[in-house]
Amino acid sequence: MKDFLSAIQTQIDRLQHLIGDFLDLNMIEQGKLSIYPMSCMLADIVRDSVKVMGEYVNRQGLHLDVILAENVQVLADPSRLRQVLYNLLSNAVKYGSGGGEIYIKTWADEQNGYLQVRDRGPGIAQKDIPYLFQLYYRTEDTIHSQVRGTGVGLYIVKFLVESQKGSVQVSSEVGKGSAFTVSLPLAK
Repeated sequence: MKDFLSAIQTQIDRLQHLIGDFLDLNMIEQGKLSIYPMSCMLADIVRDSVKVMGEYVNRQGLHLDVILAENVQVLADPSRLRQVLYNLLSNAVKYGSGGGEIYIKTWADEQNGYLQVRDRGPGIAQKDIPYLFQLYYRTEDTIHSQVRGTGVGLYIVKFLVESQKGSVQVSSEVGKGSAFTVSLPLAK
């Protein structure tokens, strides 16, 4: 019974995030989405997000491997950064192959903190990569697959990251998985 209730709670959480994404999309289109950057520890944001998403990842037959660089302090809105990580993790779960692994890694250089979410899913064809962050874009492969999606999550990820003076990059190889890397300025 406990597992059943936990599964229901996981689905409720996912629906709340999806509804939140659509509400945020509306605010983005109106130019009214609020972002409040502050100094925050990247590792703490990742740990909070993993607590929320960890059970969902496990239920999908995936393993989460987290490597955190401590004391990486970035200038970002903590709630928006959690939203970015949720969307990236959600995609990694949707497109990750059952029994595979999802990797989350953080690190820093002299100017930026980095957050990477990597999966071993089917990967993305090079021809699709330039369009991934466009609103409602879904690759031809995902349209014909069993994976459901709206094409909103990566658009919101890019908007939120760039609104915080950061960037998001993707690298992928068909059959070997994808890696999404977010960079944000270090807090001074």
